[in-house]
Amino acid sequence: MSNQRVKISYGTERLLVPITKTSEPVDKLLLEVSQRFSAHMGEEVSFVEVRTHDGYVISPKDIISDVIRDSDPLVVVDYKSWAKDQEQFLEQTWGSISRPDFAGGYLKWLQVGYHKHNKIYASCSLGKDIVHISVYDIVTMRKTQKPGNYQFFNFYGIDRDSYLPWNATVDLIVDCKDKKTYYLELQLKSGTDHQSLISRIELIDDGFKISAGRQTLIQKAFVDYKSDIPLPPPIIKGPMLTELIEKEKNFTDIKPFEGNKSEGDSPLQVFQIEKVYPDESWKRNDIIYNLFMVNVRVENSSGEQIYITDISSQYYVKDKWVDCEYSLIGEKYGFYDYSFSGAPYNVPVYGKDSLLLCLKAEIAIKDAPQYDKLRRVHQSLPYPLPLVFTITDNHHKTTKLKVLCYHHDPLKVITQQKKEKEEKIKYDWWFQCDDTICLNRLWLGVYIKDNQLNMVTQNKGRNLDEDELYKYAWTASKDKLKEISIEWPDTQKDDTQYITIDLLVDEKKPYALHFTLHTFTSHYEEWKLLPTL
Repeated sequence: MSNQRVKISYGTERLLVPITKTSEPVDKLLLEVSQRFSAHMGEEVSFVEVRTHDGYVISPKDIISDVIRDSDPLVVVDYKSWAKDQEQFLEQTWGSISRPDFAGGYLKWLQVGYHKHNKIYASCSLGKDIVHISVYDIVTMRKTQKPGNYQFFNFYGIDRDSYLPWNATVDLIVDCKDKKTYYLELQLKSGTDHQSLISRIELIDDGFKISAGRQTLIQKAFVDYKSDIPLPPPIIKGPMLTELIEKEKNFTDIKPFEGNKSEGDSPLQVFQIEKVYPDESWKRNDIIYNLFMVNVRVENSSGEQIYITDISSQYYVKDKWVDCEYSLIGEKYGFYDYSFSGAPYNVPVYGKDSLLLCLKAEIAIKDAPQYDKLRRVHQSLPYPLPLVFTITDNHHKTTKLKVLCYHHDPLKVITQQKKEKEEKIKYDWWFQCDDTICLNRLWLGVYIKDNQLNMVTQNKGRNLDEDELYKYAWTASKDKLKEISIEWPDTQKDDTQYITIDLLVDEKKPYALHFTLHTFTSHYEEWKLLPTL
């Protein structure tokens, strides 16, 4: 047979290429054309598709003599252009897997699905950018009679940020045991993984259309690891906090707030209308102030306008009355919502009229190491706490109101049983550490859900999955550490109260967690082997 030649176009480049064997498949011609253009252009190019000059795709499996005539003008397409063109035909995603790069590289994705041209596609991505696509003909798949693995996607790359190698493969698995069954097996391994993540998707073939069935995890990216290193026993220092039972002292000269009223020579009379509310202030000059607010009604029995010009307060301690640091007059707007102003005062109370006010006393708690976070009478003060407010009018006459301040409720100590009942959660681990000065319990509960360690404490939470644990282990191994701190809202060690969580690492693998809880009066440490997530 005489030689043929074809006119090949690639962008602005043109070559006339001879065909010596027209009995060979078109993909042989593509290989020859790739080599010739590489030599012509001085750089390596690889073509994956050939088309007629008016856009018709020629199958690489067809015989040259069947589809190409002498001097036909043809257009070749390189892989990058072909892959970009294929993105518009990716009709349905059947499944995907992804892996992070702990060295700071991009997230790697591998996905498979249905291609509009009755093909199966596989693509891998760095972040959002697709870097490689392959397709597999469904007709060819159905014709396959021999069981086995047929790899149609294989990509090996270097992350452009971390410079670590990564690879992705997809195999078509044909199983002919009972009936012919097809699976797609996806394998993806980033540069910081111990092994490939493997997932398998069953394909459902009804004779007309291929669809995806269940996706099953075959192999995790990390090897389950149990270290032979023994864990230390728990460390427990300091006293435990138990439920407080308040013991009341009797002050027979002070009445309950119902019907309690002031006494004095002023025509103003003050009636207590609510119980005394304790609270705490922000620290000022390293001093905490225990605040005491009482709502009152002031009545004027004189028939003329009288002004409140001053207020003072005292509290009873060690068998004597002691002046409070601050005394203020104001108003209450809502639950623990007050507004107060300082002296000088000139508050009018009109004749035969009444006025609703709020009186406040502030007592300095100089030796308090922190806020008495519960709204209670500070434990350094007597219980219940007697207070007396003295109001002076514009005629320099006074009236005194004695009140008693009780804690709102008995101290409620948080326990594992209470939290589980309240939150409807079963904790797998529970840690606690008490502060007998501040009447507070620091606690941490851990439960396993959704393949995560869920860690919960007062108003804070933190989740850890397997990827994050191995990321910490990778960082520790890189820095040659055997223990590394887990980021946690209470990680700051300020010698007051804190919770820290550290991960123990052996052979570049995480194997245990080290929990530390610390308060003013107690210290608690415990080590736990990592469960399988």
